[in-house]
Amino acid sequence: MSGEEGVQAWQDHQKSGKSAFTQGNYAEAERSWSLALSDAENFGENDPRLVRSLLDLATLYQAQSKYSEAEPLFKRALAITETVAGHDNPRVAVILNNLGAVYHAQRQHWDAEAAYRRALAISINTYGPFHLSVATAFNNLAELCREQGRYLQAEPMYRYVLAVHEFLDPTSISVAAVLNNLVFLLCARGRYYEAKELLQRALTLEKPGTNQPLFESMRKGYELLAKRTDRGVWASLKRLVKPGAK
Repeated sequence: MSGEEGVQAWQDHQKSGKSAFTQGNYAEAERSWSLALSDAENFGENDPRLVRSLLDLATLYQAQSKYSEAEPLFKRALAITETVAGHDNPRVAVILNNLGAVYHAQRQHWDAEAAYRRALAISINTYGPFHLSVATAFNNLAELCREQGRYLQAEPMYRYVLAVHEFLDPTSISVAAVLNNLVFLLCARGRYYEAKELLQRALTLEKPGTNQPLFESMRKGYELLAKRTDRGVWASLKRLVKPGAK
């Protein structure tokens, strides 16, 4: 196969994989993107198309909770990007956040936190304190701390993320999503009145076409909080947010 034919084959496989992924046809997406990765291996170790194929396939595996398969692909993409673009490039931060999420899902908490903190440092140095990339890394850290019961560390992180999103767009669904995360943390600490007030505020941000499952969950949570203030609320909210939780 000539060089031009190889490039065309890669483009075709990439396009087919993206289309299948968008349609939720993960089997076809995996087939196409695996072929694209095979094509990209011929372009050279530092070629950006190889990184693109690694990231696409890793994202597909992550979406299917195939974390052990996603992890080495993210790691390889990270290593190539660091070599080509430098260790402090914002593209490195994006990959680190994804890799951190894979570690997080596998309960490799130390590795997840290290990845998130490095992504945060790169984002702050690149964009300054009030940027979406900074909010993403801080939110990932806050979620990790909350799940580990490190509430005193998680709460100021959530509030900072909230401040960033309010600075960028105070009416966005992102503000509602962060408020919902903060509500879950406050309920874990028994601060139900504060949680109810935040949920009430979050519900005012609903607009036509927004994330209906999120707002439906928040409405049910608000109804629970409006009726009760004991630990039974916490158990009910956990089941509401995470079905099957005890």
